[in-house]
Amino acid sequence: MSLEIEPEDGRSPSMLPPSASTIDPRYLPPPQLAPTPQTNLFATLALVGFFVGGVIPGLILGHIALSQIKRTPQLGRGRALAAVTLSYCVLGMVVIVLTLSVLAGRR
Repeated sequence: MSLEIEPEDGRSPSMLPPSASTIDPRYLPPPQLAPTPQTNLFATLALVGFFVGGVIPGLILGHIALSQIKRTPQLGRGRALAAVTLSYCVLGMVVIVLTLSVLAGRR
């Protein structure tokens, strides 16, 4: 004894779309992967520029990268922040050392 449930709209069971369990996975299209955003070039250049060229390239390129990352969906915010933070820290230390050396030279 087989019990078939008829749909409420009057269609026969054979006219219903197949359920997910009856679809053969071999005939499904491959899953579409979301494109990954690219890493901002200026963010990488800012960090490299800081280590190779010093404070000024790190600051300039880091601020350019941060403004671009804010406007576009790109990766690299951490690199840009690292370059800007390191540049400001080194710049601050240079100012402190110069100030202390000038004050010590006046004695």
